[in-house]
Amino acid sequence: MSVSLSHSRLPLISLPYPLILLPSARLTSPISNNQADALIRLSNSSITNPLFAAVPFVQHDGTTSLHQWGVTARIARVVRPRAQSDEPYLLTLAGITRIRLTNTSTNTSPSTNNSGTSGTSDASSHPDPLPRVTVIHSPPDAQSPPASDIVQDFKAAAIRLLERFAQDTSQSARKRESWARIAHVVDETEPDKAAALADAIVSAVGAEHPDKLGECQRVFFLFILSCFLRYLV
Repeated sequence: MSVSLSHSRLPLISLPYPLILLPSARLTSPISNNQADALIRLSNSSITNPLFAAVPFVQHDGTTSLHQWGVTARIARVVRPRAQSDEPYLLTLAGITRIRLTNTSTNTSPSTNNSGTSGTSDASSHPDPLPRVTVIHSPPDAQSPPASDIVQDFKAAAIRLLERFAQDTSQSARKRESWARIAHVVDETEPDKAAALADAIVSAVGAEHPDKLGECQRVFFLFILSCFLRYLV
């Protein structure tokens, strides 16, 4: 089924590796002074909370580059450093919907965060702490739900992952019961709700088990992401 895709140009907030932001989730990370100043100026001059493109950097074969996928996001909070300290600004973003960059060659570099230089500056003659990028907005899930085979792949992978956590005796009984209930919800989820549930599961797993995912669990964790990105391409 053919669906219409909308485009827009948004100021870019690049996320340092290995951080990612998902729809409906929140993320806090340090940012450079230049980027913080630009964000504050833009927010103060806008009638509403401005919309940004939050896109992660990824590493492959020793090279760091901007990923093709990201999310629209709004600023939830900016924490200023204490006076006369070397602490960086802390930015909290709230993810909204998934987007795709039309051009991944945007000339940005990973943020140094605690320096006075821009973390997302143009490496050429026009440094910009908030470069604008053209993004494609994904259609609503109800308009273009994922194919049934992708939904079944997701459910099988997600339930197997959640059952592993439900059987993890290092957690409290209450937490194990919570994972089991989520697995039941996954099994009953309709196709047009599954993508949002996948984002919620990945956010929950990452928050609860940042260092406890075994290699097998990592496979399922990443598969949940990949199988739902496929239908948006």
